[in-house]
Amino acid sequence: MSTTSSRFSRSRLWSVEETKAKLKAAAVQEFAEHGLAGTSAEHIARRAGVNNERIYSYFGSKDQLS
Repeated sequence: MSTTSSRFSRSRLWSVEETKAKLKAAAVQEFAEHGLAGTSAEHIARRAGVNNERIYSYFGSKDQLS
């Protein structure tokens, strides 16, 4: 039986810094297109290709990305 750590390859683990950079870039694009009020955390996350919980975990709110 395999252990939990051996079930996941390193390529499947995400980089926190890479994810933050993707979120920041996506936020810039969303804010430029829709403004702060017209942009949702969900739209930023979708554009970045990550779960929107990452925004709250890494930044606290979408406003911290502006």
